[in-house]
Amino acid sequence: MAEFRWEGSTLFLPSRHDVQMVLRYGAAGALNSLLGFCVVVVCLTMLGLSPLASNASGFLVGYLSGYALHRRFTFRSAVPHRRGLPTYLIVVAVGYVVNVLVLFLLLDRGISGLLAQALAIAAYVLVTFSMSRTFVYRMEE
Repeated sequence: MAEFRWEGSTLFLPSRHDVQMVLRYGAAGALNSLLGFCVVVVCLTMLGLSPLASNASGFLVGYLSGYALHRRFTFRSAVPHRRGLPTYLIVVAVGYVVNVLVLFLLLDRGISGLLAQALAIAAYVLVTFSMSRTFVYRMEE
């Protein structure tokens, strides 16, 4: 992280590596979301599964592909799967709880559904990125 001082203030700017990692995280997340949605559509329309079973299938594929994409592409980690997969599951679960809590909180305060959903998704992304970087794919030193 770059540090700049100006008239007694310190401003920290993210490094180029950090910016690239965030962009890769967003790209991998978008691709993963699209893949999960495609699985849901195939399960619903071609396999005749119920909406609930289709949704569960999409989440399972999304969980596995999200882990793999972030491991190889976003964080370029060599974390062993026996540690990474269960830790990633915890991160996704915590992110989901944060998402739901933010959504309920904002809806309860009269925020429109679409804006509340967008902010809840942003909270999910921030939490899962931070936790993934810190706990799942942390750099070995």
